[in-house]
Amino acid sequence: ASTTSTGYIHLAMVWGVMGMALKPVLGLAQHVAPKYQGPAPTVLPVPLPPVLDTPFPDLDRAIAELDAHAWVLKSTSEKANLMRACSTGLVNVSKQVSDLSERYKGSWGNKEEWLPMFCVVMGCQEYVTALESGGAPAPLKLRKETATDQWVAEVFPHGMLKALLPGYKGEVWMKPGTDPTQGAAYCAPEEGEVRDEGHIALVLGAGNQYAVVLLDIFHKLICDMEVVVCKISPINHYLGPLFEEALSPLIEANALRIVYGGREVGEYLVKHPKVHSIHLTGSADTCNAIVWGSPTVPRVGVPPIVAMGKSITAELGNVTPYIIVPGPWTDAEIKHVAAEVVGGFTHNAGHNCLALEVLITAADWPLREQFLAEVHQQLNERAQRVPYYPGSAAKHAAFRERFKAGPGKMLELGVPPVAKSGTDSSGVLPFILVEGLEPDEVEVKTENWCAVAQEVALPGTGSDPAAFMTAALEYANNKCWGSLAVAVFCDPTTQRAADTEWKQLISGLRYGSVCINVGTTMGFVVTALPWGAAPGNSLHEVESGVGSVHNTYLFDHASKGVLEAPWRPVPKPLHHADNNAVPHLMPSLLSFVNNASNPLFALWPMTQVALHAVRG
Repeated sequence: ASTTSTGYIHLAMVWGVMGMALKPVLGLAQHVAPKYQGPAPTVLPVPLPPVLDTPFPDLDRAIAELDAHAWVLKSTSEKANLMRACSTGLVNVSKQVSDLSERYKGSWGNKEEWLPMFCVVMGCQEYVTALESGGAPAPLKLRKETATDQWVAEVFPHGMLKALLPGYKGEVWMKPGTDPTQGAAYCAPEEGEVRDEGHIALVLGAGNQYAVVLLDIFHKLICDMEVVVCKISPINHYLGPLFEEALSPLIEANALRIVYGGREVGEYLVKHPKVHSIHLTGSADTCNAIVWGSPTVPRVGVPPIVAMGKSITAELGNVTPYIIVPGPWTDAEIKHVAAEVVGGFTHNAGHNCLALEVLITAADWPLREQFLAEVHQQLNERAQRVPYYPGSAAKHAAFRERFKAGPGKMLELGVPPVAKSGTDSSGVLPFILVEGLEPDEVEVKTENWCAVAQEVALPGTGSDPAAFMTAALEYANNKCWGSLAVAVFCDPTTQRAADTEWKQLISGLRYGSVCINVGTTMGFVVTALPWGAAPGNSLHEVESGVGSVHNTYLFDHASKGVLEAPWRPVPKPLHHADNNAVPHLMPSLLSFVNNASNPLFALWPMTQVALHAVRG
């Protein structure tokens, strides 16, 4: 570790002690501080403006202008300066990005579209730290899991974030049998070895979340050291000009070009002779169409895209399970976990690759009915949403048709939105929860991509948490399609009582992201962790995808990220749907994270964040 990295670790310890000391103070303040009123009226989405495709000659020109070799030759300090400038640029446009996203996607009126910029700026700053450390920033801790022969690096929260997030812990688990090496792309060439001339990467931007697009661009630039041409999705193309403004330092350095269009533009770029690698976020059908030419042709032999000399990575979604381990929960604990569940499948109108799809409970848990009743109550306090993503209303209708006459009990929840006068509410749809399904009755092979979920009550485990953990592990791994993300909720007392089975559950879950006592959204938000399917997929059976992104500590052999939150976090998490503090604290939060490496500039905005957060 460099001297800078070592000092960074020591400072993180200081901030961690401060955070734990302040936790009871914040807890008290949360109870006595006056709460922000809200939210504002629900925002219903308006039709998208037309997409103006970038003409093919302009695509050729954009690719020709990218200078891959110059990017390879830039020093780490030069790259760090560019990323630092982009971080500030993103902070400056963040409110505009939020407002436009809210206009075309809809919103509960609490500025939830502003919140994703937090992880984008945090990731950008983490890459700055990685570059300043020569591609190998020191982890906070390093240990060996002897049972699985895996190195585990603790990487989050780091620096001053420890003061804001006491009790959180994020770890990168390496592939079994590998060492925790970092920054292979930044290692000095061996004697006689010629440094790579550099390559051009195509990023096919996600349409559902702008944070995905921006972080994918950064990953290709920093982790893979490739310059990028990014095609913005037609679903959020309205954000492209703001991205160009914020990322202008990279554009001026000929490391990035942003282009626009639909399928035809995408196909042209995929086949472009100068494009070396492709990264997409989307569906398995889209990936198979790119790799094999069609989603329906037999996938045998050498994939045509590989025969063209191109590599591809992809993040493709998941039938996401949330595992509820039975325990002696209090009413407050039930309310908190219910809030995580509600956010898990209603956030972004359900249009998330990590959205909750299958809620796994114990049929004999004495508190199961109370827990589900709390979920119902919280859903019925939320305004119903319009599914803005093309095709999602049809998927919602198909799900309703599938379960309206059983099996299980189908509930349509939520309340009609109170929106601004003159807005069209005809497309509003209820949240749907189907409860009480037997294990073989759940639809576990189809990602619904809308605000619907199923509850499967596993029988035969009684109230024994250890037996349930074993059964839930088998169900999540072998029944639910995909391997992107999973969430597990278990109180600390139960974890200790079933220590062996608990450790087997966490290490045994075959997912790229494992979130403990927090929803899967946070597995994406914490950019120090890898994000992508569990290793083992191939272009012949792509499932949740191949490869991963984020991983801002640049580990060469990352297998999965494990994020653990406190059982009862203080103050209320910002991602909870009923937190009305978000519009008040976002300017301070972005200022803090943009300056977190400099306590002199970060301390005051951090204080402001805490003061606002206790009123959420």
